[in-house]
Amino acid sequence: MSEEKKDISVEIVKVLREDKTGKSGAVQLRIVRWVIDGKANRPALEKRGTYTTDSGEARSSKAQGLTYEDVKLVVSQWAEIEPLLKG
Repeated sequence: MSEEKKDISVEIVKVLREDKTGKSGAVQLRIVRWVIDGKANRPALEKRGTYTTDSGEARSSKAQGLTYEDVKLVVSQWAEIEPLLKG
């Protein structure tokens, strides 16, 4: 039985912090909304590595855990973050 491949994209609502990790990479603490087969999910807070392919396409890698500094940033900016997460 063959499953159809889902159309998955991401809408970046806001990047809270971006730390460069090399020539074409970074780690972003961001609020995103994943869209699966045209249906937008609720906004979510995530920390994820990003990189650019040789052909110039932006890609995301696996999600990462939050550090003390990440949580401290979220707490300090909560008044701005909360309405974005509520959608």
